[in-house]
Parts: sequence; structure tokens; C-alpha cells
Amino acid sequence: MSKHLKDYRDSLRQTLLEWLWREWTTLGVAGASPIETRHIIDPEALLLFTGTVGRWDPRLFDEVIDWLAINGQLLNGPRFKRMLHESEFSSGRVVAAIFSVLLGKGRRLDWKMATAVGMEEALFYGSDDRPLPDYGTRDPDFLAQGFRRGRLELRHYSKQPDPARPACLWLALRSLLGINCRVEIMLYLLTSTCGYPSQIARDTGYTQRNIQDVMVDLAASGQLRATRKGREVQYRLASPLWKNLLLGAQEPAAWVLWPPVLRAFEEVWLRLCDEKFDALPDSAQASELFVLIQRIRPLLERADLAHLLTPQSQGLGTDYSATFIRDLDSVLKRTGIAVGP
Repeated sequence: MSKHLKDYRDSLRQTLLEWLWREWTTLGVAGASPIETRHIIDPEALLLFTGTVGRWDPRLFDEVIDWLAINGQLLNGPRFKRMLHESEFSSGRVVAAIFSVLLGKGRRLDWKMATAVGMEEALFYGSDDRPLPDYGTRDPDFLAQGFRRGRLELRHYSKQPDPARPACLWLALRSLLGINCRVEIMLYLLTSTCGYPSQIARDTGYTQRNIQDVMVDLAASGQLRATRKGREVQYRLASPLWKNLLLGAQEPAAWVLWPPVLRAFEEVWLRLCDEKFDALPDSAQASELFVLIQRIRPLLERADLAHLLTPQSQGLGTDYSATFIRDLDSVLKRTGIAVGP
């Protein structure tokens, strides 16, 4: 791997881990960030992404488990499983192990994941992208799930999400309305003014029939206003009082369709850390990067971000790695994962 690309891989690792710390501390993980999160945090997508990239930061990984031990009941199990299956995140086995361990410790979780135990492997990686050696006594609960790591010791420093922070609105609404798709409908309409059931279903991870039926019920309550637009019905909140009640004087945080964005960066990260990719000559790596961008392009299209990528018709060019880096940086900055100039 060229020094330029290797340096970028190291920079990307730092950017992604800093962003994960920022997200989780906003939700209540012990720590602080000088940068305020300006978008609504999607907890299921965040956890799935952490299950992959968080393996490069053992302290973050364990603090997230600490948070789950206190707040895991706020996660939407069915939505989580659909997201894992439909977006094809690579972290299913890791997250299944986390929840198996928490359930074994009697934590407040009303759902679990059934995932076959694979071959035994190290759980954590170092900055050289190689598995970290064992340290201390192995944790028997993780070992039973096929992962080698030191014994897990929860510090119990995590807090509940602060409902006054706009970025925590998703979980605040679940505390108010319960774990159901009414939360996602209200959240979408608070941040997007109006929406179609098909659109809301696509962007929130539910079936269109489920969203449609619930929105019809909400409209019957008088709290949603329906307007027919061609074959579809568009809905909006009937009263601005909902925004006043749930947001006060604050503006809602930005809506980002996180599942495809984070799945795209998971795909990039795993490829850059692949030993086989690392061993390729520069020309072959450039070709692989071009293929990789085309593979994640549909994911970014779902999130209305594909326009930030160099058009496919322009081909590889003489130094495609520079184009690859420029395109990824554009997405990182637009979504707020990367901060600064």
C-alpha cells in the first residue's frame, strides 16, 4: 500500500473513532466532546457500526456495553434485526455476543439475537490493524460466543440520554411513546415537515404497510393532516404545538439517513484493513478502490449523497487513490462525521 493511502487509512480510523466517541458521549456514555452533535442519532445504526469499527478501540467498545446495560431497553429489536439483514452490516455476530453477555448478566433487555458461534478469534485490533494479543484473564462470556478478550468490567458511569439535547430526540421520543414505529413517524415529520408513507418506511426501516396503517390511525386522531398527491397521500403534523412540546424553542437537529451511510463506510473500512488488499501493487489497489466506490454508490444514493462522488464515467484516471480520498472526504464532511475545514 502506498504511503499516501496508508496515511489516509490511519486518518480515517481516527476520524471514525472520534465520531463514534462524539455520538456515544452525546447519548450518555462517560466522557465529553467539545463538538456538539448537530444531527439526530440513529441508535440502531450507530450500534451496528460500532460493532465493526469499535473493535479498534477497546475502551470505547466497553463503554458502549456499559451504556447498553443501562439504556439497552430503549433499542428497537425488530428494527435492529431488519437493519442488520437488509443493510447487510458485518457486525451481527459481534453485537449478538454483546447482547448475549448482557442477557446473561440479567440486564433489562426484552430481545435477543440468535447467531451461530463462529471460529474463535480476537475481538480487538490495534493501530496496525492486526488482532491485539490476549491480556489478563479471558472473559468467559465472550469466549463462549467465539471472541477472545480480557474480562469485561463495567464501570457503571454511563447516564441516560439527555432529552433536552436535540441529537437525542430519537430516544427521548421512545421514552415518551414507547418502542414502536409511531416514534419514527413523528421524528420524520418533525424534521422533514411532511412525507409519504412509502418514503418514511424506506428511511426509517419499516414496511410500507406498517407505516401506512399507523399513519391512517394517527390522521384519524386529528394530529396528522393528509393531502392526496397523485396516487399517494402526503402527511404532515396538523399543529405546530407538537414542535413546541417536543422541541421547545430549539430547532430540530438535522436528519441523516444513517444506515446506508454507515454501511458504506463499514465496507470501505473493512476493505482498507484487509491484508490481501494491503499486499496488492498500487495499480491493482487503484482498480479495487474504483470497484469499491461503485459498490457503495447505491448506498450513498439512498442517502442523497452520491452526487458527492466523481462520476463513474470518468474512470480510473492516473491516480485514482487521490479521487477516492477526495470523494470520501466530501461525504464525511457533508454528514458531519469529519469536522474542521
